[in-house]
Amino acid sequence: MQDLIKEFMAQKRFAVVGATTDTKKYGNEIFRNLTSRGYEVYPVNPRLKELEGTKCRLSY
Repeated sequence: MQDLIKEFMAQKRFAVVGATTDTKKYGNEIFRNLTSRGYEVYPVNPRLKELEGTKCRLSY
């Protein structure tokens, strides 16, 4: 299991489907955690134009 986690986290880019400005929701927490660790993160939310300066995708 640890090998799978390491392989997953070895990726450079992630899409966060359900990214949101609501800091109480997982979509925001995951986006901020990945971004703060230097990953290239694509927030996906058809209702937002951007999230913390990053352009949101309508879908993925």
